[in-house]
Amino acid sequence: MSAKLVILVTEAAFALPVSECTLSVADKDGRILHEEALGAASAGRSSEIDLPTPDNANSLEPEPLAPRPYSEFNVTVKSPGCYNVKIEGVQMFSRISSTLPVQMIPLPDAGADPDSFEPLVYPIGENALLNDDKTEDREPASDSPFPSVPTILSSVYIPSRVRVHLGKPGTNAQTVSVSFPYYIKNVASSEIYPTWPEESLKANIHAQVSLVLNRFFTEWYPSRGYDYDITNSTAYDQYFVYGRNIFDNVSRLVDEIFRIYIKRPDRIEPLFAEYCNGSTVSCAGMSQWGTVSLAQDGLTAPDILDFYYGNVSLVTADDIREYEASYPGSPLRRGDAGNDVTTIQQQLDRIAINYPVIPVVEVDGVFGSDTEKQVKEFQRIFSLTPDGVVGRVTWNRISYVYSSVKKLAELNSEGQRENYDTTEYPGVPLARGSKGNEVQQIQFYLSRIALFNPFIPAPSIDGIYLSGTEQSVLAFQNYYGLEQDGIVGEQTWNRIVSVYLNTPGGADPDGPDSTKPYPGAPLKTGSKGDNVVYVQQSLDRIAPVFLTVPAVAADGDFGRLTASAVRSFQELFGLSADGIVGRATWNKLNEVREAVENGCLFSSPAAPDLKSYPGYVIYIGSAGSQVTYIQKALNAIASAMPYLPRISEDGKFGRSTYNAVKKLQSLFGLASDGSVGNDTWTLINRLYSAVKAGCVTPAARETLALSEAVPEKAVPLSERFRLGSFGKEVADFKREVYLKTGIKLPEGMLYGTKSRKLLRDYEKKNS
Repeated sequence: MSAKLVILVTEAAFALPVSECTLSVADKDGRILHEEALGAASAGRSSEIDLPTPDNANSLEPEPLAPRPYSEFNVTVKSPGCYNVKIEGVQMFSRISSTLPVQMIPLPDAGADPDSFEPLVYPIGENALLNDDKTEDREPASDSPFPSVPTILSSVYIPSRVRVHLGKPGTNAQTVSVSFPYYIKNVASSEIYPTWPEESLKANIHAQVSLVLNRFFTEWYPSRGYDYDITNSTAYDQYFVYGRNIFDNVSRLVDEIFRIYIKRPDRIEPLFAEYCNGSTVSCAGMSQWGTVSLAQDGLTAPDILDFYYGNVSLVTADDIREYEASYPGSPLRRGDAGNDVTTIQQQLDRIAINYPVIPVVEVDGVFGSDTEKQVKEFQRIFSLTPDGVVGRVTWNRISYVYSSVKKLAELNSEGQRENYDTTEYPGVPLARGSKGNEVQQIQFYLSRIALFNPFIPAPSIDGIYLSGTEQSVLAFQNYYGLEQDGIVGEQTWNRIVSVYLNTPGGADPDGPDSTKPYPGAPLKTGSKGDNVVYVQQSLDRIAPVFLTVPAVAADGDFGRLTASAVRSFQELFGLSADGIVGRATWNKLNEVREAVENGCLFSSPAAPDLKSYPGYVIYIGSAGSQVTYIQKALNAIASAMPYLPRISEDGKFGRSTYNAVKKLQSLFGLASDGSVGNDTWTLINRLYSAVKAGCVTPAARETLALSEAVPEKAVPLSERFRLGSFGKEVADFKREVYLKTGIKLPEGMLYGTKSRKLLRDYEKKNS
């Protein structure tokens, strides 16, 4: 008998797949059963690994002396620049597929040899049903078996993340921050057997959800001065094992029901759903083994819960904070259309920046064959049924991954970077009560490190050193072997900076990495080497800012994905979109990379004629000086980014202005509604100032920049030349029109009546 294991290797809480790693699977005696090397095209996902397993018969009855119903394996994963990871005791049940998520943590020093550091070892203890140490009832929240504790919150919500203390309350153990669904999947995989009847599994999952939500609702641990939400001690809470594998059927059920909790009719709070295994330990609540026999007798999950807890009901939490968009209520599939399809397309296109094997589709709100292929590839990577249908499980997973990659990009935003100009120690220690830019700077570094290291909590980036920052510093000092005083002295500062700079995308605030001069020969499909790595790294640096440019793996191999990313870059900045990095593309890539790393795109001095937001939304049908200003600023931005269309500066917010605004919004990740509210106005002002300050220069072919030639009112394309005009400027103009509009005017250096008619028809159609 056997079961299939898939290993998913990522960084930054699923936001980044590793571009390169090796992995091996061994049995408990050390015999290697499987070895595999993963490249960029794998998206960090291994092949399906067949592993031998025992018969499942022992998993349906509590027989303490019977052989374990699962086999155990050791997994080792190595990736350049990261700690080696060893997971000991991966549990596999016959015919139950399983996924092992492995989060790699960057080394503290760039270029260090991973083998010179102690590996990160995550032992997976035996299933809680077999735990001989579990000899006492779980300690209740009060003296009552079903306690009523002082309510602190006014409503129930599903938290985006759970801070789990990996030990009993008050012990000096590490705390890890994980997503709420992953927490429940981990607990369910650690406490019960995946071979149990589905209704039994559901009843246990409902109890596990309810118990942790009760801890959140009552703020049980934070109100007692602890910096975590729950422990992994079965004497107090429930069994969580960081690093363990998750059974696919358990994962599917959790994705379906993680919002549903148990409640008594006369109460607001989730029930503190006490439970125990029912064989070696008994309690006043639910018997886990008892749920198996009840399900075998035909009872549903609600029936089982009523049997153990009395008169209770199942309630769905509507408030899911931070990451989950609202599921539309019915699956989306090929042939569907509408806003929900648009949402999925937009989110998957953004995810594809970090997972380039997912194809990018046109966001048109129509669920066609391309969208179906996009959904299937996402489902394949994240161990979902690859049916191309977006049901609740797929919807929720897309929402979570989308939130993760967006959060990663947020740490490159201007609001958190604009004043950071040095990595040097400020000269005085930072401690509780400190305020200012240095505090905000260290909070920013810790927040990025926290994305890549789940054992370090992310502080608020507010420039005030309070308990949250102190706890983050303490966790950092503990993890990296420093004196744990919660103070950022010189040693702690330097180590934080070093670790931050070694995270993917961790840029040196002292300035951009030195740019490389053009190597002298074009790079194209088939090219290899360090110069290709430089191009790929440059694309990766600008991708979180310019969302139409996909990030690529820096593997030194100029393949299809790199060529596609280069073409996207060329289209954005008005270069010939041939996918070849010649001198012009290389130089523009250097310029844009420098602009992104310097932060000047969003922090250049204000343009002299900058206008403040008028206080109301401007949209189709609006007219006046505010619209003229928007059009003028958009044309200036388009001079540097010809991906954006040129528009008439006539003070009338028509279809062409709407399309230009919408395209700008999609390029920088704002809601693409084509209207100019405060966020869009602010973005336009910042980019307008950046172009005026020379942060990004106009494209070389922009010889007839409308915003410069006619500052107040743009000349229509059809009127740019008089009939009969001729010369090189006419030829350049025709080339410009084709690149911007797709209209191919008659060749030659003469501007004639046919050219004017084509352009007037185009202007009439797009006005």
